[in-house]
Amino acid sequence: MNKKTQGHILSSVLVIIFYCILIFVSCKSSDSLSEKIACITSFLGTLFAYAYNNFNIIFILCRKILAFILNDTVSVNNAYKIFLKSDFSLEKIKEEFENKCNEKLDIEKVINNFSDQLTLEINSKGIISNVDIKCINDTENYLELVLNVKASTSYRDSKKVTKLFFALVSIVDNLTPKLYDIQKNEGIKLSNPLFTSTIQMEKYNPFYRYVVKYTSLIKDTNFKKLDIEKDNDTKIQITNHKMKITTNNIDNLQSILKDYISISTIG
Repeated sequence: MNKKTQGHILSSVLVIIFYCILIFVSCKSSDSLSEKIACITSFLGTLFAYAYNNFNIIFILCRKILAFILNDTVSVNNAYKIFLKSDFSLEKIKEEFENKCNEKLDIEKVINNFSDQLTLEINSKGIISNVDIKCINDTENYLELVLNVKASTSYRDSKKVTKLFFALVSIVDNLTPKLYDIQKNEGIKLSNPLFTSTIQMEKYNPFYRYVVKYTSLIKDTNFKKLDIEKDNDTKIQITNHKMKITTNNIDNLQSILKDYISISTIG
């Protein structure tokens, strides 16, 4: 724990103690029950405002609750890219993928089944998602396989799309256990596997663990782009109404999709 964090914790503890003393003194000096309630309510409201502005955990929780209540429309596009040895049969992968989806999920219909692509419409707990598995680059040495899961739903139900995506990733992983080391064999600096997730909100801006504070906004000021590097494996790009995550760490992606919050529209 660095000195800045320690200082923040110490100052916050002192503020809380100060407010507790004020509440105690005010209640003791008040004669009627209504005066005591008014004092407690006033101080607790001020204390909550302090906690909201100074503690990320309180801010994130409040924003999640507000997003749940407002229930904005969310478009989700999750993708999983892997590189395989070229001796894998895409036709076999597509067939086995469809069979596994039939076993574990509710397939509404097969939208198309081309030589290089299979597209399914899947109903997961009432949420309709388009699931696409395709080959976008087939060379002599390796096969580039991409799983896409797209859906438009409410904020409350967007977690169901996330769960479906990770369930489908697990199916693909079980069908294709051996990955091709494209960086070693081809000298191409690409992650294997690679996850990308794009979240687009209709009215609000999706953010990850960032607090946006402003007292006034000039009319011609627009929010354009914010780049966040969580670590070497994970990058987050936020533009107006949209957040895109790129990572080869599945745990990071799960954490971000679980914790993202919405901020009122900027720009």
